[in-house]
Amino acid sequence: MGSHLELRHVTRAGHARGIVWPLRVVVPGGRYHVVNRGNRRERIFLTDDDRRGFLERLAEMPGRFRVEVHAFVLMDNHYHLLVQPSQRNLSRAIQWVQLSYSFSLRFNWAHRTSGHVFQGRFKAVLIQDQGRVAEVARYLHLNPVRIAGLGLSKSD
Repeated sequence: MGSHLELRHVTRAGHARGIVWPLRVVVPGGRYHVVNRGNRRERIFLTDDDRRGFLERLAEMPGRFRVEVHAFVLMDNHYHLLVQPSQRNLSRAIQWVQLSYSFSLRFNWAHRTSGHVFQGRFKAVLIQDQGRVAEVARYLHLNPVRIAGLGLSKSD
């Protein structure tokens, strides 16, 4: 039985509806495979400047949040990270990366779009077997190769 956090969302008409999300349990020192994609599966990296901006935020994460970044891959419409938080602040760190990327670069303004850049809550999977860390890192780094090999690249 998992713990749940109940949030109340108030619609424009003022009616509340319950939204239940499982609590994200963070193990300090644990390694996590984190992934999120663009809203409506749309592109989140349109230019090299977008990629540089996201990477600049990742580079700040260890100093700001004590979250080590062991591996990453930036695809056109999503990203994968292999990270290790030393505190229980993974959600805060990833939310900061995503929000600062979206707002600091003025993504919507620069690309003449509107709305959310990222699709909902990011996914974070704890790698419980430390022997699988290298396997996850390989998966991340081979992701672009597999996508291109299947002819699924959006840049084609």
